[in-house]
Amino acid sequence: MINNIKNMENIKEICVYNIENAQFYLTQNEDGNIKTNKGFFTKVDGNLYGVMESHRGPAFFCNKKIYYLSGIDYQFSHCHLERKTGKFQLSCDGKICVDVIYQITPYTDYDAWSSEKDVDFFQWVCQSQEDENSKERFHTYYTT
Repeated sequence: MINNIKNMENIKEICVYNIENAQFYLTQNEDGNIKTNKGFFTKVDGNLYGVMESHRGPAFFCNKKIYYLSGIDYQFSHCHLERKTGKFQLSCDGKICVDVIYQITPYTDYDAWSSEKDVDFFQWVCQSQEDENSKERFHTYYTT
């Protein structure tokens, strides 16, 4: 299965991710002709982090490492270290698997749809786990 996933901060940039062999590359979708799948990614210090649909349920990835979230005990967490610096972690079965410190996007709070928690990938994905209903919708949406 190959997913074409939008960059959360630049929807014209697409990550073409082959989920079967964890190979990916970036391309541009200037004219909008590339059909995209469910999912988003962001780049931090040359690393790609994202979430995408799969037959096995939502798949969180960091570069070539894929974490299938169905059937495991996982937790997303986020905190602000400074005003525009965030820390995100993904824990699976009690072990921290992803730990990233990053600069929060500066493109926030200029309209009703750009609050920090809605346009920052890491805060956005944490919102999907706020309660059991949100988590269930997340799993249903990202399962093909």
